[in-house]
Amino acid sequence: MTILFGTLGFTPSKFLGALKTLPEVERVVFYTAHTDRARDQERSAVAIKSVEAALRTLDVPYQHVAIPDPFDFAAILERFLGDLQKVDPHQAMFNLTGGTKAMAVAATVACMVLGVRAFYVPEEQEGAAARELPVIRIRYASVLTAAQRKVLEAIRDEEPPSLAALAMGLRIQPPTLSGHLRKLEDLGTVRLENPPGGGQLRIPVLTEA
Repeated sequence: MTILFGTLGFTPSKFLGALKTLPEVERVVFYTAHTDRARDQERSAVAIKSVEAALRTLDVPYQHVAIPDPFDFAAILERFLGDLQKVDPHQAMFNLTGGTKAMAVAATVACMVLGVRAFYVPEEQEGAAARELPVIRIRYASVLTAAQRKVLEAIRDEEPPSLAALAMGLRIQPPTLSGHLRKLEDLGTVRLENPPGGGQLRIPVLTEA
């Protein structure tokens, strides 16, 4: 089974070009985002209807996701990562031809992090086949140990009020936690902050990375 993810701008042929040339696509998830300008809304609506009509004709199940802000890179990346994490990366492909630059870059980063193949359809070639981008795919396992990932997940999910609370929640000793945090700080994924009025107290916070 192949799941095709893709960003759709105002030119449906670029999205449909990937659909026609990539093998055995059994499900499609496509994303749109546009400005508040009436003309952009109209063009986006036409493109969406065209893609949906083609997918219905091909009898391919699909999901259309409307992204509120076409330029909010962090929010777009978070959405792409969340959706891609729900599927087997070996069964997913991402066509990043359409949409805003923020969407294209977010899709590229998501593919790199999760090991998903990325494709584009050359804008300047009518009827061109989708081409795979030579994107370096980085698995979490190649960057983080299992223990470090657990620390990151605990910080994200529990928002611990102190390092002691984090260590207790993970059921590890504070010196062991300190070692993990030093490496995570070196990777730029965590920073330690002093809350207002907290004295020597420090709390772990995830960075954008």
